[in-house]
Amino acid sequence: MNIHIRVGTPDDRAILKKFVNQLVSDLGEDFDEKRFDWGISRRLYDPLQRHGIFLAENKETGKAIGMIIAELR
Repeated sequence: MNIHIRVGTPDDRAILKKFVNQLVSDLGEDFDEKRFDWGISRRLYDPLQRHGIFLAENKETGKAIGMIIAELR
């Protein structure tokens, strides 16, 4: 598999929501939409944090296959 890593953008919001929803579901937790909106908005729009989401995509299919969230502290 050929993988491409890129910085997430506001256009990726639905993809990110799907990933987080699946993750918390797999962990037996409930998805909290308000918490997701707060956390993801900060990482997509805040001037210091907005480059902190990375998406891994399969180059052949264009499908997102993973994500990394980094934060400046």
